[in-house]
Amino acid sequence: RIMAFGSPQWMYASGEDYTIDQSLRHDDGRGTALTRTFAGAGNQKTFTISCWTKPSLQASYQALMVAYQDDNNWTQIGGMDLGESSPTMKVLYQRVGNNSTPIVITTQVFRDPSAWYHIVIAIDTTQGTAANRVKAYVNGVQITSFGTSTYPSQNADIAWINTAMSHRLMATFAGAGDGYLAEYHFIDGTALTPTSFGETGDYGEWKPIEVSGLTYGTNG
Repeated sequence: RIMAFGSPQWMYASGEDYTIDQSLRHDDGRGTALTRTFAGAGNQKTFTISCWTKPSLQASYQALMVAYQDDNNWTQIGGMDLGESSPTMKVLYQRVGNNSTPIVITTQVFRDPSAWYHIVIAIDTTQGTAANRVKAYVNGVQITSFGTSTYPSQNADIAWINTAMSHRLMATFAGAGDGYLAEYHFIDGTALTPTSFGETGDYGEWKPIEVSGLTYGTNG
């Protein structure tokens, strides 16, 4: 079950430039994930995911997006598991033919289930420099330290992502995730930075802006 409710307490008091007033609550014990199946393929080489999320301790390896073919073939973008002893982010992670294929995993850990995180993941496999093909940002800061960094080859399509199959938001590969989600953007065809979605406040905090003027592409 996904419940919409007002949660203005988590984003800035009255008088600030922009307030996110609502979020979705995902409850992994009460139903299926929020899903979308595209009518056709978009750009599998270049895209951006941006959202504000507060993951819980309940769901295992929930991700910002899961493109799911079957239980043995799927791709996760932005997978986190706050319940594990070392909760890193699986920025790009795949299972192909029942074999896990870690691609880009952070060394940074994320342990606080009470915190909202702004996460931006930008994929652009057309880049000549391997490290520029997968970029991850948390609260406006780019992550540059990875325990696993097997980047896609240049001009590679990311398997299953942005194709005509089920895409699950804030989900495990098998179903619903657990936690909160707000201001979700999927940009098909452009690799963006966090400044398209947020800005630094007067006290150094990262805060949302009213997003406008973006080109969302075929499936965005």
